[in-house]
Amino acid sequence: MAVELFKSLCQKKQKRPMAKDVVVPSVLIIEFSSRGLVDLIDMQSMPSGSNKKWILVYQDHLTKFCTLRALTSKRAAKVH
Repeated sequence: MAVELFKSLCQKKQKRPMAKDVVVPSVLIIEFSSRGLVDLIDMQSMPSGSNKKWILVYQDHLTKFCTLRALTSKRAAKVH
């Protein structure tokens, strides 16, 4: 009897109100390298003998093409 009561209480599903007329506009990109994702990878814990301590990763949003660049510092003035 307790099992039946437990099952009946657990199986009740609450209806959630559905969102209507929600439209998320897509981002239109028409040229390479106009929008992308930038990430920095810290390589200081793995010394290689050079002064390159960071890896800059740039991924183009349109083509998903990745570009990597070794950096000596993560300061914006050093990244060009």
